[in-house]
Amino acid sequence: MYSLFLLAGYLTIFMIGVALALIGNSAFVGEKIGMIVAGCWGIFFLGNFVPGLSLTARRLHDLGFSGHWVWAVCGALIVLNLIAWLAYLVVMSIPGQRAENRFGPPVYGKDIAGVFS
Repeated sequence: MYSLFLLAGYLTIFMIGVALALIGNSAFVGEKIGMIVAGCWGIFFLGNFVPGLSLTARRLHDLGFSGHWVWAVCGALIVLNLIAWLAYLVVMSIPGQRAENRFGPPVYGKDIAGVFS
């Protein structure tokens, strides 16, 4: 039920943001609405962070594990997220192929302005 509550809360914030974005027609208004929705989303997350940890610890107790495993799970999420971002950075830093491939010729050493237009 708690997960359903979180889903309903996040969807409600999102839908209110979409409705407000449809009402506002300028880019400035859309930017402000985006900041407001992100702020509401963050406040909702922070307001439910400790209760979520508590419920997770209770669930772990139901399974016969220590509630301290919650910290291991949070730490693993942070570490794996960091590892994933570092892996992404490494992959995006690898130079491209120098020869033509199935997606077309290489663009190194050329004026690439036309590629992005």
